[in-house]
Amino acid sequence: MLKQKTTIMKVCTFLILLISPFLNFSQEDGKYDDLVILFADGKYEKVISSAEKYAKKEANKKDAEPYVWMAKGFYKISISGNSDPIYKNAYKDATKSLMKAFKLDKDSLSIKKNEEFISVFQESLKERMLNDLSSDDLKKAGGWAQSYSKLTYNDLGPNLFIAAMKYRAGDKSGSKALFDKCEGQLIILNSLNNWSEADVVFLKHGAIQAAESFIAARQLDKARKILEVLKVYFDEDEEFILRYKEVLN
Repeated sequence: MLKQKTTIMKVCTFLILLISPFLNFSQEDGKYDDLVILFADGKYEKVISSAEKYAKKEANKKDAEPYVWMAKGFYKISISGNSDPIYKNAYKDATKSLMKAFKLDKDSLSIKKNEEFISVFQESLKERMLNDLSSDDLKKAGGWAQSYSKLTYNDLGPNLFIAAMKYRAGDKSGSKALFDKCEGQLIILNSLNNWSEADVVFLKHGAIQAAESFIAARQLDKARKILEVLKVYFDEDEEFILRYKEVLN
């Protein structure tokens, strides 16, 4: 009888060892299910606090997912009209959290998994940039470009914008270094097919701002070069073509 029990225990142990990888995978796959439920229930403050707890765990220190959830929570609060002073900088906190997620997500899995939210957030940054441009507040518009450059894999547009802002601020060496990087990006650019709408809008306005800064520096050839390279992508955009013709003349 004892021998039979021992045999059964060995078989059970073997089966547990055999399926344990699948059990671990299952647990890992549903690791943040509580955040999914809290978010669906509109409990955004709890999403943030729970995601922060996950992020502080040693096992999660390289995991981008908690920071994506923090960004989601902060963003929802920022557009909810929540008057709690604790969340007065909710949009800024959402931006910082998402920047951290992009930095940690080496294989881009979390970003791809949450691409719908990423797209929504990129659109919100684009709208803020456009609003400040329409008010001629170039400094604030450039600030949004700075944030956007950390939240996209197609950063040529915001980089051009930032380089132009650096030039206007008197940072000639910083501006030149970034323009040199942009020049390299322009050389290898051959399609905007995988670019989001916000990526394309930042590219358009980044190019225009860059051209204007080169005009101010009396470097018309460089202004023309940027606009000529990108003209093929904005051939039907009236604003871009108008600026292009002004530079040519």
